[in-house]
Amino acid sequence: GLRPRPLRSAATDTLTARERAAAQCAARGLCPAEITGELHLDEQTVVRLLSAVYRKVGTDQSGLAAALGE
Repeated sequence: GLRPRPLRSAATDTLTARERAAAQCAARGLCPAEITGELHLDEQTVVRLLSAVYRKVGTDQSGLAAALGE
């Protein structure tokens, strides 16, 4: 049968540690190229992480800081 999904207190609870780190950098206004240097990741990985963040949180970079509570 169907099982109910667990309740979450906020969309940001579903972010992985890497997604949260990338999101915090983006919320500070860094572009993906700058985030790659700070997190020591390649740019394609950063773009994928940010895409997942925007999908999970339901916003884009302009509303990211507010969504993260920063």
